[in-house]
Amino acid sequence: MKLNYIKLICFREIEEITSSKNITQYERFDCKGVKKFIIPEGVKEIDNLDVLSFENLEIFQIPSTLTFIGHKGTAKYDPDVIKIPTFDSQKVKFKVGKENQLFTTIKDGSVIVSKDKKVLYSYPSASGDITISDGITTIANDAFKGANIQTLVLDESVTEVGEHAFAFSKVKTVKILSKQVHFQYEAFADCINLETVEIKGDVIGTPEYGLWPGSAIFARCNNLKDIKFNGTVASIDESFADCINLTQFSIPEGVENIAMETFTNCENLIYFDVSKNKNFKTSENGSKLMSADGKCLIFWPKASGNVVVPAGVEYLYTEVFSTCKNPITTITLPKSLKDIGGHHDPCALSYIRDSLKHIYFEGTKEQWKYIITNMNPFTSRDMQEIPTTYNYKK
Repeated sequence: MKLNYIKLICFREIEEITSSKNITQYERFDCKGVKKFIIPEGVKEIDNLDVLSFENLEIFQIPSTLTFIGHKGTAKYDPDVIKIPTFDSQKVKFKVGKENQLFTTIKDGSVIVSKDKKVLYSYPSASGDITISDGITTIANDAFKGANIQTLVLDESVTEVGEHAFAFSKVKTVKILSKQVHFQYEAFADCINLETVEIKGDVIGTPEYGLWPGSAIFARCNNLKDIKFNGTVASIDESFADCINLTQFSIPEGVENIAMETFTNCENLIYFDVSKNKNFKTSENGSKLMSADGKCLIFWPKASGNVVVPAGVEYLYTEVFSTCKNPITTITLPKSLKDIGGHHDPCALSYIRDSLKHIYFEGTKEQWKYIITNMNPFTSRDMQEIPTTYNYKK
């Protein structure tokens, strides 16, 4: 039997199963009184049961017959994912049929884990300072989503942190001790109390996606101020978008490039340390970040007034001026320039469009025309409206 449709009745302690047909939804009414959610014996699969918003739920019971609960994938890059629903209640304890081959419980039923006790699926009552150890290797998707934890230590055994595993939790401090760890998408996103993170080992990618860990790992962690990578990192794509209190960042060893939106809206980020990474260099006391060969200008948050882009720069990173607090009134561009992030909307100069009064280009008019005609059409039109001097000599 495949159970995809569950109807829950007001103020009842036990749910009522109304259909076992292949209907991918469930209904919920005023269920403040629901204290027990019991999946009956005989049910083998449950698909898309993501959230149980029952604030007084105390028991979630899984039968011996259940072989799958979670998300059924539809493609190669959308695989089946075993997932326990997210609970609003912190009082939930789990009961699992003795013959169930997927799950078992630990900590007196407070935690549901895989049968071999290596994957932690859900810990609704987690609070305060916690350490994940005891041989756990994987934190499953949503396992601690919204949890009321303060300090988190992931012991050396933990090597995988799932999608949204700690998202929206109240955690303030994170320490990860394993030699290697892989994060999936938004693993710690929206942890608005998070201030410090230390990762002892390497952050790795996965074979099916190449050397790319999940992106947006710490996105929208508004209070994040200090993050330390002690090992190598495959990529930091989008990982710190909207971390508005991040003031400095040490680029870890292993990072080869910085993708768009990695530091989007990091309005107070003004210092980069590249001592661990030979792919980048800085100038102006660490506030101007460039590729090591000087061909790409990546970030320049302190730029203001009359800005002169260094000779040899061929590419302006799309968000190079995106967090500048002071207006840029003129910009001098070298004749070596080939691209200003024009395939995107906005481009590098779009962020300073309102204050920019004049462009001085050391190359020819034909070179500039080539640059802007290979841009997004809307961005190209914007650039053509800014007064420009060609063949400029300082």
